[in-house]
Amino acid sequence: MKKIITKFKISIILILLSLNNGFSQSDFNPNITNLNSNAVDFQMLGSSNGVDTYKTLRYTIPFYQNTFSNQITFAHYGGDYACNFPIGNPTTRLQIGNTPIYTSTNILTHTIAANCPNQITYVFFDLRFLCLTNQAPGGIYSVSRIQKIRVEIIKEATPNLNLTLSRYCATNNQTGLFNGYMNVQASGSYNNASYLFLRTTNNVNSCVNSGQTYSEAKLTTLSNNANLPNNSLVNSTFYSCNSSTTYTVKLFYKRTTINNVSIQYEISNGSYGWNNYGYTKTIKNCINPIVLDPDKNKLQLSPNPVKDNLSLQLKNNEKIISLKIYDYSGAQVKSQVSNKEIETVDLQDFKKGLYFIEIVTENEIEVIRILHGMMDIKNHL
Repeated sequence: MKKIITKFKISIILILLSLNNGFSQSDFNPNITNLNSNAVDFQMLGSSNGVDTYKTLRYTIPFYQNTFSNQITFAHYGGDYACNFPIGNPTTRLQIGNTPIYTSTNILTHTIAANCPNQITYVFFDLRFLCLTNQAPGGIYSVSRIQKIRVEIIKEATPNLNLTLSRYCATNNQTGLFNGYMNVQASGSYNNASYLFLRTTNNVNSCVNSGQTYSEAKLTTLSNNANLPNNSLVNSTFYSCNSSTTYTVKLFYKRTTINNVSIQYEISNGSYGWNNYGYTKTIKNCINPIVLDPDKNKLQLSPNPVKDNLSLQLKNNEKIISLKIYDYSGAQVKSQVSNKEIETVDLQDFKKGLYFIEIVTENEIEVIRILHGMMDIKNHL
């Protein structure tokens, strides 16, 4: 009699399991969370009927990346379609494929790792929602839901660059004279460059962003002419500095992963049509010519040539903030803080020769050649 009752209970359980399998697969809709991903974008698309349609997890990775890795957490919290067996204390499990790997009754973390040599890479697996009862024969699991998962890994489009970088001496808008700054500009074309930045550094960390050691400009925001074709630049200035030092311009890819991790990847010199750019600015660059007619010179500088003391005064009564003097090789030989309208500089200990004086005013920077101990100024212009 006991054997008959036991068989009857087992039959009821198997029937219930079978009926539970008949529920709509779309009712099993687990919560999906990305844990540690190197992807920069994520979309969840479609639904699975558990048989021949897929829920798609679409990830986008940077164009230079050839591998993909991600930990995904699947969580299911029961609801109307939990394990509602009348006997046997049923519990739930999540399972990948046919191997029961799980960390708790309703949460599972699965690691996906793939090589991505092509533009699109696919990974497929089944996510199963299981019910377990200790009254079933052997304590077996019964699959009550299935989600067929397709992981779609897409590489960003590869950038294509055809850029020429150059530099020029900046001028004062009112006077047309050089103002002591050297600007860097870009011309050419680019494609697929939405996250590329021109990064300029120099040896003395001048003319850089606050708290940083570089200045940066987003490539796709540099166009200064609405009449140009899309993705084109003509003499677009992106950097300006007056320091006498060595400068380097490199290209960086910058983006944030779906887990808010910052990516800063340097584009290799010679890759994707990009070439690093470098130059050295000295005090001899961007110098205004000596004006022999004092009536045409904004700065009253006398005497020039000078033997002992040099007197400086701006005609518009601006203050001279500071000044620096360099020898012909570009080495600084004197500096002086002023903050006066009239300044005197002692040069009596200087050797004879050509010097450059850099004068910082309230509105600009001006560099002028001065001669020490030489009487024929025309021979040194």
